[in-house]
Amino acid sequence: MPNHTFIALLRDKPGALHRAVTLFRRRSYNVASLRVERSDTPGFSRMTVSVDAHNPESVIKELERIVDVLSVHNVTHDAPTTTADLAPLSPLHSQADGVGDEDLSV
Repeated sequence: MPNHTFIALLRDKPGALHRAVTLFRRRSYNVASLRVERSDTPGFSRMTVSVDAHNPESVIKELERIVDVLSVHNVTHDAPTTTADLAPLSPLHSQADGVGDEDLSV
């Protein structure tokens, strides 16, 4: 099964990571690596996860259905190497209450 790497922007609140990881368990995706860190924007976290999945589009759609997930990007073939490379991955349309797109950075 091919391995895919995704970067997701989450709300930094209790239960957000749990809901994302529960999705992987329910769908039987094998997690090869997982890293979560707070973003530069207060109230948000960045999750980088590599999973074995035949259909990466379905992983993105499932993650985007989670309320606390603001955006998901498949970076399997163009994985950034520095934090500066992550800037283009900021969400175009935010679901965050009271936070405009210009206020979010990954």
